[in-house]
Amino acid sequence: MLMNGFNNILLAAWFGIFVCAGYVMEPVLVSGVDRITANQLASTMFDVVTWIGIVCAFGVLINNVIKQSFKHWRNYLTLGLLLLMLFNLLWFLPEISALMNVEKPEGSELRVHYDLMHTLSISDYMLTVLGVAVLVFTNPNRQRT
Repeated sequence: MLMNGFNNILLAAWFGIFVCAGYVMEPVLVSGVDRITANQLASTMFDVVTWIGIVCAFGVLINNVIKQSFKHWRNYLTLGLLLLMLFNLLWFLPEISALMNVEKPEGSELRVHYDLMHTLSISDYMLTVLGVAVLVFTNPNRQRT
């Protein structure tokens, strides 16, 4: 029972912080300050959010493996989400940060590369949110009211 509660807390924290950061904090942040400051704050925020997600994913994965064998679809999904977050943290976010304050004229190769990295990062983030939502809403331990 204690392990189920721990798993539920990790899933709720993981889902909550990703939704809050991506769909509440980021739009407010971008509209409230100048572009350069917003980019720097958003970059730092998404680094922290991704690290929290990685910790939650490891916790959920270890908890599930202790409770059952690894060969369960939820564990494969959790592992896939963990890999998505690591990919975002180790490739997309550093690329975006490196190009963030560089002059990128419209149509230039740098601009195309930056836009591609930004689009891939957003897609990665949205896939992660969707995957965590699947884990949360198909959780066999979730209490239904």
